[in-house]
Amino acid sequence: MKTLVERLTKVSPYIENDSFKDYIAISCDSLLVIDKDLELVEWIIDGNSTDGLYLSCDNEDDFLDAIILFKKIILSGDNPLDYI
Repeated sequence: MKTLVERLTKVSPYIENDSFKDYIAISCDSLLVIDKDLELVEWIIDGNSTDGLYLSCDNEDDFLDAIILFKKIILSGDNPLDYI
């Protein structure tokens, strides 16, 4: 898990050099995919928290691995933000 988390980048709005086309947005109880315009692409886990961050990946494989990892963390009752 540590290796995957090291490949994620915390993102600030309007970064021009992100590699993958979408972002992973996480909070303590939510997981979703948003596009570069910060528009919702897909809710994976719909939670109540509005305080979170979004992450960029270099490639699709890392992106999908991160989604699986964060989904498992949230469903286990842990806070995924503690792993970042």
